[in-house]
Amino acid sequence: AILSLGVSAQTEAGTIILEGGSNFTYSSMTLNSVSYDGEDLDIGEQDATNNMKLNLIGGYFMMDGLAAGLLFDYSSVSSDGDGISTMIVGPMVRYYIGESGMWGQLSYGLGSSNDGDSDTDEPTSSTLGIGVGYAAMLSDNISLSPSIGYAMMTEKLDDFKAKSSGIVFKVGIAVHLGN
Repeated sequence: AILSLGVSAQTEAGTIILEGGSNFTYSSMTLNSVSYDGEDLDIGEQDATNNMKLNLIGGYFMMDGLAAGLLFDYSSVSSDGDGISTMIVGPMVRYYIGESGMWGQLSYGLGSSNDGDSDTDEPTSSTLGIGVGYAAMLSDNISLSPSIGYAMMTEKLDDFKAKSSGIVFKVGIAVHLGN
């Protein structure tokens, strides 16, 4: 109940929400060995693969409980100096259910990928996501927002089209500004 009272004050019309997701990660992995049927295979010298992702949203509460805004997703994967980065931007809508702290969100994003080679066509991407979460107020203006959802992504390049989908779990830190 105490957490719910804090949520109510931060989801009123005129409040701005800024959130960074747990997809802000960096990892560096190297393939060390490969074996098939118990036999080690020669993989030669392997370089590390670096992976970084960043997920941000910004929204404005148009009315009590209803925020609309933009999402920004950036990811980068590189190995041996070669890599590809993807940037997706699009609208999102989030609705807080009463004073419970629970919320539902719908988002759609469009973007493209870049491999640093200006001589090749770059694939385009689109994403559609739906999810639910909870805003646990840590202070008057900061909440911890775990969520679970479902996302679908389509990537296109000329006649090639790849579709993927799956369950997404995130934990974000949100800042509520105003009111």
